[in-house]
This record gives sequence, C-alpha cells and structure tokens, in this order.
Amino acid sequence: MPLPSPSVRLLGIVLVSTVAVAACSSSDGTGPSDSLAGSYTLASFEAVGGPVLTPPTASGTLVLTTTRYKATLSVPGVPPVDSGTYTASETVHTFTMTSDVLPIQSVGTYTLTGNQLVTDLTTLGTRVKSTWSKQ
Repeated sequence: MPLPSPSVRLLGIVLVSTVAVAACSSSDGTGPSDSLAGSYTLASFEAVGGPVLTPPTASGTLVLTTTRYKATLSVPGVPPVDSGTYTASETVHTFTMTSDVLPIQSVGTYTLTGNQLVTDLTTLGTRVKSTWSKQ
C-alpha cells in the first residue's frame, strides 16, 4: 500500500501533536485526566527541520474530553480538521493517538507546565513539536 502524500502525513502529524498535547493521565497512570479536558489554542508548530510556525501563519484549536480529541487547524499544506482517541501514561509522559480521519497512529511525549502543553510526536517517520495554551 503506498504511503499517504506529504500533506496528508503532515496533517496526521499536526493532529497527532495536537492530541498529544492533551494526553495526560489519571493519578494511577492508566488513563487520561479530567483536568486536561477543555479547549486549547495553538501557540506554535514545528515539523522538525522546518521553520517554527506561529499565529497568524499557523493557528488552531484543540478540544479534549477524557478520551477523545477534535482539532481544527489552519497550517499551510495541512487538512483543517481531525478527530480521534488517545491514551497516555502520566508516569513516563508518553502517549499514543489514533485518528478517526486518517489511517495513522502517532507516538511521542508531552509536558504540561501550568496551562501550556508541549508535544513531541512522530507520525509516519515525521517528527512534529507543538505548543498549546489552555483557554
């Protein structure tokens, strides 16, 4: 089966990064945290090796529940909407995100400091870092 086009791969990475940002877990380390549920705004996006994009060049929102996400993005070359599920481990700050829109899965790490979520994810061999601010 052929690989998706670069723009589809980038979309998956962007969306995965979005989800990853939200991927924290409960105190037992087995599932997402209710404290991460809410709305986020994109602060920066970087396909590693490329430029760091910030508003207004790149913008977006991320809405999280305890197990699902919906990302709406405006990033050059990236489709605008994705949704899916995620799981996370608070103990080792890793997560896995699965898109309902694209046949991809993304894996990476996250940090949460105050209201700022930072993700570092790899999807189909492309690494993306993104920063989100909780509204």
